[in-house]
Amino acid sequence: MVKNLNTLIDTIELSNGISIGIVPWKLSDNDIIIKYKDKNGTQHWRQPKHIHWIVDWMLKREHDEQAIRELVIYFSKLWKKYNPTVCQRILKALLSGNRSLESVYLIVKYDIDIFANKLDRYGYYKVDFLIFFWFLLLLQEKNNRNDAYMFEKMFSALAKDYSELYNIISYATSNYWKK
Repeated sequence: MVKNLNTLIDTIELSNGISIGIVPWKLSDNDIIIKYKDKNGTQHWRQPKHIHWIVDWMLKREHDEQAIRELVIYFSKLWKKYNPTVCQRILKALLSGNRSLESVYLIVKYDIDIFANKLDRYGYYKVDFLIFFWFLLLLQEKNNRNDAYMFEKMFSALAKDYSELYNIISYATSNYWKK
């Protein structure tokens, strides 16, 4: 747990009063922790769990399954496109101050707009937060582990039949790094 948030490197405010901030961390070189605060809830910085992210997508899926299937394809393409070297380069630039969260957000902004039009009415979180948060987690996970797999399995499970609900929840709550 990060006790001193004076080490926030950068923040960005998104829609619905939610801000995302990054803090340097120590699992590997260029590691970060992603925090957020929600003006509609608390002013405290929180570190959301994967399960928070997946539950909101599941709620959105109940209203527009096709859009979620398109989103999974989009996530899969980004997952394959961003290899560990690219992720390390982006995080190093963020941590050094040579790149801002705003500039990283622009990488996914066009796609956020497309999915927001279809899905923002459902769930608690807005699509800009969910996609950008996921993208930062992608960068973090691939930076920390060349063999990262948990987050990819979790979002690909969204496209499957919900008879696989147990697996979706298992992926979202997995502590694979402790094994």
